[in-house]
Amino acid sequence: MRPDQGWDATLAYMLTPEFAEVRELFEAVPEIGGAYFRPLESGIRVVDLHPDSPKPLTAVEPGSLVERGATAHELAPTIPERVGQLLRVRAEQAKPARDRRFEARLVRHALAHGLRLPRPFPPELRFLYSGWRADRLAGKRRQDPADLVAVDLVTGRLVLVALRVGTSSSAVGQVRAHADSLSERLAGLAPLFERIAAMMSELYGCYDLVELVVDRGGVDGLVATESNGGTITITVTEVSAAAAATA
Repeated sequence: MRPDQGWDATLAYMLTPEFAEVRELFEAVPEIGGAYFRPLESGIRVVDLHPDSPKPLTAVEPGSLVERGATAHELAPTIPERVGQLLRVRAEQAKPARDRRFEARLVRHALAHGLRLPRPFPPELRFLYSGWRADRLAGKRRQDPADLVAVDLVTGRLVLVALRVGTSSSAVGQVRAHADSLSERLAGLAPLFERIAAMMSELYGCYDLVELVVDRGGVDGLVATESNGGTITITVTEVSAAAAATA
């Protein structure tokens, strides 16, 4: 079996009437508060986007992975247990996870606005993916996910977005390293992101992405920072190779 056959099957299922009913099932549950359906090679992971959750982007367990071909009728009996587990996770969170709340806020906005990210993100960016598993960086024991993957409609280039709450001296270097790693594998991954873009365009009404051709020349990076003040502000810093060299 080709390595990408699992991805093909997942993305095809997400365009079926059966998945549309599954999506409606989860999104209708007020305790979940909105859901992001993260496509994976093995199926679809459902995570919550509740604006009042102290720890959003939590997997809607147990069995958060929705198998390809599952129906709403099959999943409906599992909802009470999923909600109960989700509420327990929230209750155990001692203080709000601001980084996850920041990411959930951006994902929630994108899904409700044709995959556009809020200002001051560049208006040509469209959201594609949250929580992409990047290669493990040198010196790190665990694999860190890239916060967001977007695409620039003008250039066709993928854009990795690192999200930070407050100042960070390491964010520029980290996102550049992730972008460089993804660039090295772009020839194989670009077709996958094109298929993800086509699926997302149908699900969320962003028809600019239907025939997206990803630029194979490289991957760009952005760092978005949420301030520590009482009001939420977002600043966007473009990452260049020169900036990474001096970070």
